[in-house]
Amino acid sequence: MANDKLNNVLSQIEMRKSTKAKALHEAVLHVDALTSDVAFLDSLRKQIIELTGIPAESIQTMRGVKIEDANDDVTLRSGLITVFDKDGNRSFVTPEDYKAGKYPLDEYTPEAVTVRRKDGIFMEISLVNMSCKTPEIGIASNESEARMPYGGYGEHVEGLTQYGNEDHAQLLITRNNEENGYGTYGYIASGKFRNANGDKSIDKGKRYYYDDNDHYLPLSRLADGSPDPRFGRGKKDNSFLADGVNFEANNKAILAMATAQENWRTDAEITCDAGKGYYPAACCCARYKTAHYNDWGLPTAEDWAIAFEDWDKIQSALKAVAAVAPNVAVPLHEDDYYWSSSEYDERYAYGLFTDDGSMNDDVKYYNDYVRAFRLLRI
Repeated sequence: MANDKLNNVLSQIEMRKSTKAKALHEAVLHVDALTSDVAFLDSLRKQIIELTGIPAESIQTMRGVKIEDANDDVTLRSGLITVFDKDGNRSFVTPEDYKAGKYPLDEYTPEAVTVRRKDGIFMEISLVNMSCKTPEIGIASNESEARMPYGGYGEHVEGLTQYGNEDHAQLLITRNNEENGYGTYGYIASGKFRNANGDKSIDKGKRYYYDDNDHYLPLSRLADGSPDPRFGRGKKDNSFLADGVNFEANNKAILAMATAQENWRTDAEITCDAGKGYYPAACCCARYKTAHYNDWGLPTAEDWAIAFEDWDKIQSALKAVAAVAPNVAVPLHEDDYYWSSSEYDERYAYGLFTDDGSMNDDVKYYNDYVRAFRLLRI
């Protein structure tokens, strides 16, 4: 009798187990299908942008992400502050609303500032500079610890394109927007610079540069908002301003070469060394984390060039956060170098000089500032 009851119980357990296993299998299939659908929709979205030339900032339906200001009509653009509420909901808000106290620190966590790209994709820039002393959180106060070399002096990063030769020399333009030969460096137009009338706009095709040098880089977008094909066009191949789509690939290639400090991903500090096998700039970006993001990387030369075009908007957002929380954010430096992940050759890499907007090569062992970027996934 007891054996019959036991067998009955075991039979019920087996039936329940089978039912749950089937339900779990169906749930996994459902998740796989949803993941495939999302990837397909993302692919369609990119194709629509490429075929129509419609910039992504005009596409406002973004899978439930709130984009809001006082009038609830903000479109995605450079210079919005990314904040998360206590439930993990993300919003993009204007510097004006943030400074007005509509997103207090006890309810909202600021984590980044938006940066547009020329191809309909958006990125985010970190609120702080990176630091080898505190790689997990970066640094907003002690600027003496916020510089580091690119690293790997004397060796080529396998997998990176070297842009320090004539084949990859960037097409340049004159102030009249005429093609003006090629060069391995150039000056970026930016909202940072004023013309005689105090106009800081670079919209509608206007271009304002630091000085009268003719080594001008074309803007990433034409007056109608579509990508300018001359931006990133090299003499024979793509130039140093054409590798932004390889942001993740660049960082993967550099990190694969970071072999000198075996445990750089877990050590309390990252070795601030420019020798072969040390790549502190990329490693610090990879180690950096915010409350909701852990996929940061070292920006490409193209990423920095496009960000500098919208310098005034991005700086305004960073200053808004810094004014409310100086230990959480620090504005970009007005007259210094920031490393990119784009390699010039074995001894040099590209950097942005924020004083005049020049994008040129800098020796890999120089100590420059580092800011982390990430791809904005909606």
